[in-house]
Amino acid sequence: MFEENNRNNKNTMKDIKTEFVPYVIAEALNKLGFDEPCIAYYTFTTQRLSRTGATDNTGNGDFVTVQLKDLYQNYILAPLWQQAFDWLREKHKFMYYIADIMVSASNTVGYRFRYYAGKLLDDFTIVDESMLGYLTYEEAQLECLKAIIKQIQNEKQVQS
Repeated sequence: MFEENNRNNKNTMKDIKTEFVPYVIAEALNKLGFDEPCIAYYTFTTQRLSRTGATDNTGNGDFVTVQLKDLYQNYILAPLWQQAFDWLREKHKFMYYIADIMVSASNTVGYRFRYYAGKLLDDFTIVDESMLGYLTYEEAQLECLKAIIKQIQNEKQVQS
């Protein structure tokens, strides 16, 4: 019984890792100033994902979170996908959506993304870089996040 539970826990932990943005995205967000409370972090040297701790000591089951100030210099925060997108929306005014598409010639379902950049409703720029689409939702999500980060990096270079 214990052996079976242990095996299930290993599979669950592997699946949970996909809920966090990859190391390269976490690093790029860190350089843009991301410092929201996270329940995991990466190490610079191994790019290994580690959790902060299961729960706090109050007994109410709250997750232990960390921010940059809590970590040593060789660690970076590992946000969940939704945390990254929420931060980009709140801090940099980027909104996005991922939609499914049907390619009639091959009868294939795929995904594409579109994001909006702007500070006022009248000042939005629509960016749609994924006309051809992606085979999986996760691939579209990753490419969308990369595109938004690149857009912000380019804007920062222009401002410098």
